[in-house]
Amino acid sequence: MIRIDIEIKYVGVHYSRPERINYSYFLEGYDTEWSDETKTRIARYTNLPTGEYIFKVKAQNADGYWNENPIELAITIHPPFWNTWWAYFIYAILFVSGLSTLRQIELNRRKKKEEQKLLEAENKRKGEELEEKLASFSFQCFQKKFLNCKILILLFI
Repeated sequence: MIRIDIEIKYVGVHYSRPERINYSYFLEGYDTEWSDETKTRIARYTNLPTGEYIFKVKAQNADGYWNENPIELAITIHPPFWNTWWAYFIYAILFVSGLSTLRQIELNRRKKKEEQKLLEAENKRKGEELEEKLASFSFQCFQKKFLNCKILILLFI
């Protein structure tokens, strides 16, 4: 999760004694209580998670009176694009597409393997058939030669 650092600068106006102005601030949605009185005019927040906040600041004048209505600033920290609902939707689509592609690849692999087995079986059957024909042909040739030999032998006798 990404976290954001922010720095907010503010100022209270007092013409006669500006160095005696005290401040207190509060970040609604993050802080649990107002900050201690301080003379610094900067509020720093580190590691803010995404969300909506309202920064409030109030000032105390040199006479010790706090302003009744603090100044408010609405702050919205949006998540980075890779951490939004539509990014997760795209991730889901890519994941399902990847699974579908892997499934299709596996099905194609199995189909080719089955085709290879069928082709090997067909080749084996044809080889056996060819050997049978060759053996039959050889036997026929042997019979013919043997018959021819008999005829030659009879002729010589």
